Formats: sequence, C-alpha cells, structure tokens
Amino acid sequence: AERDRTIIQLMKVSGWGAARVLGLGYDEWRLVLSLGNALNWRETRAYLLRYIRVIRPALAGGRACQALFVGTAGRDGIGVDALSYRVKILLLS
Repeated sequence: AERDRTIIQLMKVSGWGAARVLGLGYDEWRLVLSLGNALNWRETRAYLLRYIRVIRPALAGGRACQALFVGTAGRDGIGVDALSYRVKILLLS
C-alpha cells in the first residue's frame, strides 16, 4: 500500500501519467528528488525517500531490480493495469 501511495503522490504532484511514473528506473530516483526539491514537493519527497529506504528493499527481497517501483515478490516493475486495480482497492478501503 505504501508503494502505491508513493506512486499516486508522485503522479499527483508531477502531473505525470501512470506509464511515465511506472517506467522510471531505479537509477532515476535522485533525478526525481531533485525535481521535487525545485518544485517544493516536501510530502512527495518524504514518501519517495521512505519507499527507497524501507519499502523497496523489502519488496525486492535482495534481488537487483532495474525498475524504481518493484512489483510483488521482487518482480522488476509493475504495470498500469496492476496499479489501476490497486488504486481501486485503496479507494474502496
């Protein structure tokens, strides 16, 4: 759920679509943070840093993943359809 909240928050403040956000590589997270600093994305920065430091390593389970947003069981990335499904679940809960 925290991964999904981070994705949604990033989409909200950046104006980027799901495909753009989900297509980010792990090596791009510093760039995203630098954009956030320029645009004063304080809350988004906090979400992203927590995701990078705590959530992503737990999801990756020690696997080397290229995607910034790791899927379940350490899969490399998640798809737009999967995110759409997860958002619906979050909104209903």
